[in-house]
Amino acid sequence: MGGTVTACVRSSRQSDIVEIVDNHKSYRADTYAGLESLKRMITTAHDESALHILEHTGKVFGYQVGKTEVETLYVNEDHRRKGYGTALLEAVMYRAFREGVAVFEVEVHEPTSLAFWRAQGFSANKNNTDSKRIIVRKVLDFDHETNGTSPEHHVIISFFEEDVMERAKMLVFPLKVYTVSGRFVDDQTLQLSQRVVGLNCWIPPNQDLVLCIQVDGEEIYFHKAKLPKARELGVQVDRDGRGYFIDKLNVREEQFSLRA
Repeated sequence: MGGTVTACVRSSRQSDIVEIVDNHKSYRADTYAGLESLKRMITTAHDESALHILEHTGKVFGYQVGKTEVETLYVNEDHRRKGYGTALLEAVMYRAFREGVAVFEVEVHEPTSLAFWRAQGFSANKNNTDSKRIIVRKVLDFDHETNGTSPEHHVIISFFEEDVMERAKMLVFPLKVYTVSGRFVDDQTLQLSQRVVGLNCWIPPNQDLVLCIQVDGEEIYFHKAKLPKARELGVQVDRDGRGYFIDKLNVREEQFSLRA
């Protein structure tokens, strides 16, 4: 992140609506004719708890609309290129992460802004053929805190195309491999150090995603990610149906304690 960001991102207050509109009057007087439309959008977002404010020294100089998505992201022109847009974006991504979103997508209306999104780790949707509608995507496989005194366990989770079920695993190159650590937070929950994500877009439409889970060298699952057994182990479906993610494994500590 460039520069030092000392601003905070917070939920909106009623008084922010007037300040946001006034900021647009000051910075975009010649280019923004729809101030009433802006006011309606901001008011609706505030009423729906979907307006988030960038504040510094008591002044509003940026905002983001969307509870766990980016409908609008704006920073006043004289505060740009200082890391404030990144601060707004990181705040909404972590809200989405906590709400079970594994793939974060944004529709970009200005091609000139692609450099910003790529700098944040986003990639453009390769399947997008409409030059006026660009979708950028980021996988939210963020780290988890795994504080505690329990021993660390070695976890490898690999994703494959469905045809791996008919062939030996060692002959099929995995689509994605995560090597993470885990600690037991109770005797039946192994918290992973990082969210593990598998995407449906990696495979043909008529196939299912397959995953292999190994803990301390022991294979505990090798089958389709959509099966009930996978749910029992802790495999979750992305909120928007774009794939699967794993934050923790529902396994018994005693199964691995002798190996630790």
